[in-house]
Amino acid sequence: MAIVPLKPDTMAADGPAEVFGDWQAGQYLAKVLEMLQPTRKTNLPDLEAMIRRAALDGLDLCDYCEDCYMCRDCIVKEWKEDPGGG
Repeated sequence: MAIVPLKPDTMAADGPAEVFGDWQAGQYLAKVLEMLQPTRKTNLPDLEAMIRRAALDGLDLCDYCEDCYMCRDCIVKEWKEDPGGG
């Protein structure tokens, strides 16, 4: 995924492209919302915070996963391994 700022009158690039991997959907969406500056409140839950808190409370979301073999690419596994967030 890529975000390229455009000049509205010519639709020509107005700055460098920002490229995001398919695993960076949250960062991509955050950047889009930052650029759009919506006037109404968004209702996007903070899944990272929720998963980290669940791990601190002893809940293992991996128990509910049907794609166990994909752990290497799993953001839930990454967040769970560092429930403090840093």
